[in-house]
Amino acid sequence: PLLSKANDDVRQEVFVMQLLRLLERAFPAPLWLRPYAILSTGPRSGLIEFSPNTQSLHALKKLPRFGSLEEHFLDHYGDASSPRGAAARHNFV
Repeated sequence: PLLSKANDDVRQEVFVMQLLRLLERAFPAPLWLRPYAILSTGPRSGLIEFSPNTQSLHALKKLPRFGSLEEHFLDHYGDASSPRGAAARHNFV
């Protein structure tokens, strides 16, 4: 899936993804970065790849019970002391 951006110069995002790929090679595990594809189609437009199995913060904020990102994590994964909560926190950070 792709996001089409208009009236926005995505060339800076392209540069940041190139930098992330460089950092990924320079600093192997435990640092894990997931660069995504960005294609600048013009000076003020581009296509951006969605990361698989993700939901945008904008979509989360539209949920009726959304209070904060921390509350969302606690509701869905439990406290960091639980195995599921610790794994979620580890994967997020």
